[in-house]
Amino acid sequence: MAELQFLRHDLMNTASTFRHSCRVLPLGRKHKQKIVIGDSSGTLQCFSLGKSLEMLHSFKMTLHGPNMIPKAVSYIDLFSDKIFVATGEAISGINRKGKTFFRLETNQTERISSMAVQTPYIWTAGEYVLNMFEEGREASFYMSPDKVNHLVVDHLTNDKTFETVLACQDRHLRVVKDGELQDEYGVEGSGRTLCLYSTKNSPLKEILYGTENGVMGSWKIDTKWEKKWDSSKMQTNQTAGFNALNAVDFTEDGVTDLIVGRDNGLLEIYKFDTAPEPVLIYQTSLDEMITSVDTGLLTTTAKKDIALTTYSGKILCFSVAQEEAHAVPIPVQKTAEALKQADAQKKRNEKKVQMVKAEIERLKERLDKKKEEYAKISEDHIAITTDYKVMDKFVLDSTACWVLTIELDCPIEAVALQCDVDVELMELDSTTSIVSKSKAEKESATKLLATYRNTESTNRLDIKVRTVEGQCGTLQAFIVPALAPKTAQATTYAIKPLSLHQRVTEKPAGMDAIALNTLNIAGSFQISDIHSWVLNCLPEIPERPPSDEATMYYRSTFQETILIVKYKAQEASFRSDNISTLSILKERITNMATQRKTQVKVTFDIKDETCSRVLELLHPRLKYQLQLSEKVKLINALQEIEMQEQDISFLSAEYKDILDKAKEIEKEHELQPRRLEFLHGIVRNLFLDKYKFKGMDVRSKLSLLDEQLNEEYTLKKLQDFFSQTQ
Repeated sequence: MAELQFLRHDLMNTASTFRHSCRVLPLGRKHKQKIVIGDSSGTLQCFSLGKSLEMLHSFKMTLHGPNMIPKAVSYIDLFSDKIFVATGEAISGINRKGKTFFRLETNQTERISSMAVQTPYIWTAGEYVLNMFEEGREASFYMSPDKVNHLVVDHLTNDKTFETVLACQDRHLRVVKDGELQDEYGVEGSGRTLCLYSTKNSPLKEILYGTENGVMGSWKIDTKWEKKWDSSKMQTNQTAGFNALNAVDFTEDGVTDLIVGRDNGLLEIYKFDTAPEPVLIYQTSLDEMITSVDTGLLTTTAKKDIALTTYSGKILCFSVAQEEAHAVPIPVQKTAEALKQADAQKKRNEKKVQMVKAEIERLKERLDKKKEEYAKISEDHIAITTDYKVMDKFVLDSTACWVLTIELDCPIEAVALQCDVDVELMELDSTTSIVSKSKAEKESATKLLATYRNTESTNRLDIKVRTVEGQCGTLQAFIVPALAPKTAQATTYAIKPLSLHQRVTEKPAGMDAIALNTLNIAGSFQISDIHSWVLNCLPEIPERPPSDEATMYYRSTFQETILIVKYKAQEASFRSDNISTLSILKERITNMATQRKTQVKVTFDIKDETCSRVLELLHPRLKYQLQLSEKVKLINALQEIEMQEQDISFLSAEYKDILDKAKEIEKEHELQPRRLEFLHGIVRNLFLDKYKFKGMDVRSKLSLLDEQLNEEYTLKKLQDFFSQTQ
């Protein structure tokens, strides 16, 4: 990462910005390029940078129709030197001098979130609908099964027709031509952003994608699509989602590089060497969401710079640091007159500084008086409107925990959490907030009350929680900004019964070699009914029901078990190697069917050997937690040996590992009771669910099961207990 060094330039602040709302215009008559930026207030401005990096505005305007309220700039695309701007449901074409030459009021009901222009064609994507316009008239449209997050358009398979690639929320890239779905390809997470990648040495094009869970990859396009690489196998240790990808030869070595902007504020540059996977050569953190990234000749005419925007409205420029030769000082003979003039100038400057300081003090006094006046008024009045915007997401990560990310366009003072089901707050190394937990009343429906108060000025807060499968409810966050008057916005997140299951796009490997339990549900329900029931049980289900039938694959992020979901009108099938998963589905779906007064018939096929497999998958976690107590007992003794002996090479690798990770082990041991209770709860539920399907109530045997878990636990004894209990 030491190959590149940058100078950061904070150019200006605007209102909050959407993704892809900043672009660098092509070179014009001058030797520097211009930046065009749109914000949430509907303001569009274009400027270049002078010799002292001062902003030289070409134009600044507000985009709206006659007698209309300005709407946020949601996307900017370029065709040649023409600027096309999406605001709400309308598209405006503007030249580099700021004159509007084109405006299209579409009949869409969705806000345009992505756009591509290849005149005379314009492609727009809202939440679900892709439209293509030719000469301002709608030529085709396509309805996506799930939300569209981004699109790119190009001649992919031939030079005659355009094809559109959609990055969709349901972990698929969809290829659409003339309003018809051509093909779809699964990716490792919800598709977030796309870009085209090509090199001088190859005529083939690639589609680069970035996902919400921090994976990027590439599909090579020839006569057919072929997966080239993805970062899930790279040691990046990053799970932050991608907001912007920009493929450009930034290092000017003849090979196209990749510039990345993540939603946690990381700016990264990747280089493609001989290996197909990119290599990280630069990384820096801005500590707030990056919304757009582009490159151009901005500060100099010699080297490209990076222009980017953040969610709060910061516009930044990163220029490559260049070493300058040290100039040889030229001796200057100072005369008495020159010294006298310099002394007079110094006194004038000091006087100006004093005047400015006095003016600052007067302004502070006026501000304090205004605050006092407002405080008196606010005693009898309550603020009912908020001027800040909230960007949030609630995502299941690879550690089987949900991460709630909240970002404002202003500093966050505090966030209060309330939940009506049991959830565990997990520690995050990156969080500097002070966490305060309150005990909920026994008779109250509230199970969690906690407050995160920031000690530093930050616009972003990450909160990590672990849920318990089988429980469903809502998590509420009350967000208080560091603004006056004090207001709060509430956001709500659903916790679903199978909350720790993550969707996968392909049939799980090795699925045919393991035994699966089956749950079948039949009845006089429509596909919209069964879709809504499944939607209430599992995450990552599209809100729109399928037209005919649906098949989905899931993997438990904690237990590594699998689930296959198939449903259509009047019948549904669920297959899993975990009996508890099917038990939760059976209970929830039959309850919802009863509420709808819909009669359903439930049949099932339970295989006893699947319990042994689940216990085998849980065994490493149980064993690790039980061994923590033994490791903690050894730490003091090993540390004494380390102090007395200069050379501890005679210790075994296991003991050396305990010494190296002593603090980590002690910290985990403090959480051991909670962790063991969580694991024991999974085993108990598995035991009860197995015999519940057989029509037996074995709650009286739970005390015997606890003995197996707590006293001389072994996997073999536990498996035998499950199989022998009657």
